[in-house]
Amino acid sequence: MFSVSTLEELGGIIGAYLFHLLSVTRELRNSGNNAVVEKTKDFIHSHYSRNITLDMIAKEVFVSSVYLSFLFKQVESINLTDYLTHVRMEQAKRLLQTTALKTYEIAGQVGYHDEKYFSRIFKKKFGLTPTEYRNQF
Repeated sequence: MFSVSTLEELGGIIGAYLFHLLSVTRELRNSGNNAVVEKTKDFIHSHYSRNITLDMIAKEVFVSSVYLSFLFKQVESINLTDYLTHVRMEQAKRLLQTTALKTYEIAGQVGYHDEKYFSRIFKKKFGLTPTEYRNQF
């Protein structure tokens, strides 16, 4: 196995081993974190049209809502609520471009039950109301 002649050599071997163990542990932890975030994103993409909450998503991915919120922001550099809004707004843009659905119907399909709130969020994000956006295409 190993032939060690001094305590310094033994310390160097142990130090290298511990450093390797720490890096493997960090890698495993990060891959686990990324898996939680990816599962969260998948859930959002599959359920954005429903009234989903942070607690609901946290239960789905088996972590606390506080930890999920922290982890999502750390990995994605955007908070979870803003990500959900982004997904909903991108889907709304697609529906405005490709369907003749009324604004209130699109609002409902992307998870907003209040058309005025939906329009306000849409305008804040894109600088145009949903109707103005549709008229451009």
